[in-house]
Amino acid sequence: NCDWSSDVCSSDLSPFHFSRFLMPTTPTPTPAPDPGAELLPPNCGPTCPQLAQLDAAIAAAIPGFGSLAPNADADIKGRRHQYLNLPGLLEAVRSALLAQQVLISNTISLVPGGFVVATMLRHSGGGWRLSQFPVLSLTSSSAISAAATSGFRVNLQLLLGICASDEDA
Repeated sequence: NCDWSSDVCSSDLSPFHFSRFLMPTTPTPTPAPDPGAELLPPNCGPTCPQLAQLDAAIAAAIPGFGSLAPNADADIKGRRHQYLNLPGLLEAVRSALLAQQVLISNTISLVPGGFVVATMLRHSGGGWRLSQFPVLSLTSSSAISAAATSGFRVNLQLLLGICASDEDA
């Protein structure tokens, strides 16, 4: 009989023999390296209970979100596109997230060939989720600013699991 909440097994099988039954019989292929992994220090991820606490806080915050209706228009290749702009999105979600002790942070890191917009949701219990939006090298400052703003907006929508555009639905 084993206590699944600990690493201690009270059966007559040694830990080596016990783990043999849980291991696959064929070798597991090594996954491809994550291209964004070098941006994070090793072994820095939150624990499962911390992630569960963050997810519960986000779920509790969602009913308190304000209007997520599109409030801006863009003309993309001759077609009108409606979306919720970044100030509108932040206004809609910030107070509900703060009430659940969830903070939003945003960073921009230069990488070869462009930059990466990274958005993180952090909970007071230690859990966090990260979304990264890579942007190719751009030449004009207005294009760089627009790409960074779009990256932050898209990352935040992804982390919260919300659609705030007629294109996203």
